[in-house]
Formats: sequence, C-alpha cells, structure tokens
Amino acid sequence: GELSLDSQQSLERGGQSGPVVLHEAPDASPLLLAVLGNDPVYSPMPPTGPRLSTQEIDALRHWIRNGARFPDTVVIDREVRHWAFHPISD
Repeated sequence: GELSLDSQQSLERGGQSGPVVLHEAPDASPLLLAVLGNDPVYSPMPPTGPRLSTQEIDALRHWIRNGARFPDTVVIDREVRHWAFHPISD
C-alpha cells in the first residue's frame, strides 16, 4: 500500500488509502484502528503474532493525540541513529 512509517514526511503522506493518522480525530486514525485489530476495514497490525498490549496501544493513542511527531534525529558518537532505535519517552 506504499505506506512507510520511517519519517515524519512519510507518516503525513500516508499510503495508497490516504492518511493513517488523523490529528483532528485521533481515535479514528487508521493506524490506531489497525493496531486495535477490530475494525473490518483495516487489516490488523501486526498481521500475525501477538497483539500489542493495552499499555502499548495507549502509548500510540497518546502519541497520535499529541501530534504524532517524530523525535529529532540524534547524533551519538558522530553516528546518526534512526528514531526507531531509541527508547520510548513522553
């Protein structure tokens, strides 16, 4: 579906089906609905294996409600580390 979630720009762009994060209606965001896995319109994420915990889903919901902003790139020992390799923080 041409969806990439590895940068702020790609998150805002969304995929073939449109935006995945709805800032004006966070609980209706396709990303959150897919993670919840109980909406017939969106394929469950992850497609196989264990579902996210309630705490993880709450963290995702909180992130979306607060603008779904990616953290700034961090440089450690002259090496740029991708945001995905940093611990989750508020």
